[in-house]
Amino acid sequence: MVKDKIGLKDLADNFSYFHVKIEREFLKAILERLCNNEKPHYNLGLIESLDMKLTKGVKYCTTIYGWISYDKTIRLEKLKKIVEMSETEWEDVETKIISIKSGQAKGEIRPVFPIEINRGLGSIIGHILGDGSIDVRYKQIAFSNSNKELLEEFRHYMKQIFGIEPRIWMQKKADFGNTSWDRKLNRIEDTIEGRNCSLFYPTICGLILNNLFDNFAVGKNKYITRKIMSANKNFKIGLIRAIYDDEGSVDKRSYIRIFQDRKEMLALLKKLLEEFEISSSEIFSYIKRNKQRYYFNIYGKKNFTEFQNKIGFTSRKKSERLDNLIRK
Repeated sequence: MVKDKIGLKDLADNFSYFHVKIEREFLKAILERLCNNEKPHYNLGLIESLDMKLTKGVKYCTTIYGWISYDKTIRLEKLKKIVEMSETEWEDVETKIISIKSGQAKGEIRPVFPIEINRGLGSIIGHILGDGSIDVRYKQIAFSNSNKELLEEFRHYMKQIFGIEPRIWMQKKADFGNTSWDRKLNRIEDTIEGRNCSLFYPTICGLILNNLFDNFAVGKNKYITRKIMSANKNFKIGLIRAIYDDEGSVDKRSYIRIFQDRKEMLALLKKLLEEFEISSSEIFSYIKRNKQRYYFNIYGKKNFTEFQNKIGFTSRKKSERLDNLIRK
């Protein structure tokens, strides 16, 4: 079962190799307290307790000197030891974090702790399950769509949770099966109408999300995992909404439909809808471009109203169509 809040300690327990930039004076004060105000980088007891050594050619540890002198990043495993040795509260440490990255020279994030398992995070996970991905090799997150509302929603929640902006690239005109890039953009608003735009985020974001939700997205392999199913209802609202915004459609005459390549995902999505008292049809299949695809429908004014009130759409076009269905 996934917790409702994820703190820095949770990251330290799972990602000992992450690098953290922390407020220098805060860390320096803790280290000085541990060695009775002696200069920490000279204190052999402290150095050895952190499984470190004096630097050859000098009489001190240059790594510790870097931490307290010029904002050198510290590995989470070392920070965890310092926190435990000094009995410092993790909540106090969280307020002093400047940035975190997955390696010494990789993309930084600036999360606000604790990371809450809420509607915003559910939206991110739902969009990754829909039109997004986490790269198999580099673990980077990408979300691609032509709808500026959905792109902006993804950007907003990623900024809210991880504290960073995406790299934005606009694709050339649609060519099925091929993706080629037109140019890099500064803003989502600069996307040419009808063109797909992709938002890219660094490795550390993909690592954290796949750790939280049991590798729910590895390249083309995507799953609604047990941890996703066990999350709170606010998270699930964001998840369902994002999936329907990406993969769903609203027929102006009689139904809401969701499409997927993975039948198992649709079966679990039906269960999620049942938690919100929304009934759906059986799962059907069809062949498209020599590939079997699946879908199910939501019918009836009661279910339409429940969906509108409890889930809704971010896509203005789909939301208006749903309003029209309810008014019929």
